[in-house]
Amino acid sequence: SNQDNSVCSTANNVVTSTQNCNTQSCCAFTSKGFDYTGGIQSWTVPSGCAGTYKLEVWGAQGGAATGAAGGKGGYATGTVSLSVGTILYIGVGGQGATKSTEANVISYGGYNGGGNGFTINWTGDWGGGGGGGATHIGKTNATLKNTASGNVYIAAGGGGGAYWDTSTTVYQVSGGAGGTGGGYAYGEGGPGAYRDNFGGAGGGGGWSGGRGSGSASGVGAAGLGGTSYTGGVSGGSATAGQRTGHGYAKITRQ
Repeated sequence: SNQDNSVCSTANNVVTSTQNCNTQSCCAFTSKGFDYTGGIQSWTVPSGCAGTYKLEVWGAQGGAATGAAGGKGGYATGTVSLSVGTILYIGVGGQGATKSTEANVISYGGYNGGGNGFTINWTGDWGGGGGGGATHIGKTNATLKNTASGNVYIAAGGGGGAYWDTSTTVYQVSGGAGGTGGGYAYGEGGPGAYRDNFGGAGGGGGWSGGRGSGSASGVGAAGLGGTSYTGGVSGGSATAGQRTGHGYAKITRQ
């Protein structure tokens, strides 16, 4: 069997051992979850814990708009082989802000790439929520937008912001699901357009960030979700529209 005579590590302390130990039984780490903090978090593979790890990420939900829900964040998972001392950097997406009821107000996109929504017109009738941020795990200490594509293990797209419009007909449109859509830019969703008295909803962050919405004609459309990515893991899979609220990430030893 694979032998390790070094220190056996746990998440909270270190237990020394003088005898040979199988790395699978010696390693006390099982799993760790990562909630939204608004910044990049890190995790290091402990001594004695080299092996295969399951990575799971959930993108954040887009912002709501007067009764219409923001798109739910996407989900992605896969496995990766990691050696002792490897550092993983985790960016957990933030939920997009809800559309304002006031005029000329930005609905900020969530952390890690959510696009801004915008509300315009005298009474704040027309506009959208901010896009949800992506959640990713990478090899460098940076947001998804600022991480080179080759340094990303996995990413889940954020949901698009919802849209509300009372120009002539009430348009109440839920945001696009995270894990679908895209079309704006790597790592960030597009902003909601605002011109001719019409606002728009922000797109979700993602591998390909979702396009923001907006229309000079007043016909409403929600922001699109950002796409997910599993190219840096084995056995990867992704499912759209799974997460409400902020994003989440989890690392599990197999």
